[in-house]
Amino acid sequence: MDRRHFLNATFAGIATSVCPHCVGAANAQGLGYVDEELLCGAASSLKASQYTRVLTTGNRNLDNALASEMKKQQQLYILKPAFYIFTDLIKNAFATTRKFPEYPASDGSIVYGIELMKEQLARGYWGGAVVAGVLAHEYGHIFQYRSGYFRKLRKMHKTVKFVELHADYLSGYYIGRKYKESGERVNVRTVASATYDIGDYSYNSPQHHGTPIERTIMLKAGFDLHNLNPRLNINQVAAQAFSTIKKLYFKNQG
Repeated sequence: MDRRHFLNATFAGIATSVCPHCVGAANAQGLGYVDEELLCGAASSLKASQYTRVLTTGNRNLDNALASEMKKQQQLYILKPAFYIFTDLIKNAFATTRKFPEYPASDGSIVYGIELMKEQLARGYWGGAVVAGVLAHEYGHIFQYRSGYFRKLRKMHKTVKFVELHADYLSGYYIGRKYKESGERVNVRTVASATYDIGDYSYNSPQHHGTPIERTIMLKAGFDLHNLNPRLNINQVAAQAFSTIKKLYFKNQG
């Protein structure tokens, strides 16, 4: 995968893989900070501090592409989380409020497993888009936590569903922005169809993310919002995402 493919990769890959192993919010105890929380990550008993963290993928071109992508996303989210690769064999990617010693002034951390990244990049042309989408979704969780939306959304449902749908919307807006900058065109119907590969029907599970069609609606809504209003800041986008969730799920409430 070359750098251009990563930076300009299209939305179809995003739609099939936003937060591919996320289980939503779970308290991350024992990590050294009272307010520390695992915001999104794969089902695993391991804590963030137990992963083998490194600062490189071992591929300079990929490192540069990842750094460029993170900078692009910082322009929307106005936050600077630390970014780490972990080399353990577990296929996982997650966001955490933890500030590791290397970057004590960071806005939390995004930790991405090299095994998961390799698998996603192996998908070919869309591989870079998959990785960019995971980053945008995890970035969204850190923004939620910092802005207060995380707690608010968790109180609205017994599962992590609204937290995830809200992050899907934010990711969709970012992808709309990414497309605009790259000049690439996207078939939204194709994107929507691809999105049905994500989501679940475990309605009573605390880890329920929303059904495939619900996630499709939110991804597309965020994407469409950018087409209509490309100059919104992240707080305006988040407010619109929150309003959309309320309209869809609380129609009969004042």
